[in-house]
Amino acid sequence: MPVTGIPSPGTDGPTFLDLVWDHAPFATHQQFVTTVTDTATAFVTAGVFTAAEKNALVTAADAAKDELATLKVQATAKTQKIATTTYVAVSARNTGSIPLSIELTTAYGSRTVPDVEPGQTAYQSFNTRAASIPPGTATVKATGAVDGQPVTATIDAAYS
Repeated sequence: MPVTGIPSPGTDGPTFLDLVWDHAPFATHQQFVTTVTDTATAFVTAGVFTAAEKNALVTAADAAKDELATLKVQATAKTQKIATTTYVAVSARNTGSIPLSIELTTAYGSRTVPDVEPGQTAYQSFNTRAASIPPGTATVKATGAVDGQPVTATIDAAYS
């Protein structure tokens, strides 16, 4: 939908997406959310959007983190009992198209698995040395090179 009151990069007036994507590519998800927020604020100031519409756009941009991630990783964490000891098992599958270094971190230890090829999984079972543990979160940090630049994605995987 073309709008007025905001400087145009084209001849038919800019759309919201025209102005957001003029800032792409985004180095981080937070940079994307900031750009959406700033652009939506300008649209509110110009009288094109309401504050509620701006808030809805910013909420959607913030929620789009997984869909916009350059690095594609599926992470899971679960507890498992072996004899009298509880373990936290963490796995991260590289669902993207480039090799990744994947770091698996819990309150009970961490492990970095280099060169995880597309379609492959990094896995570690961490010994908690306890009979039971409270629910928690494992953190998976994936690092790869995109267009020759290092890119990192962080994913949290809850376990009960």
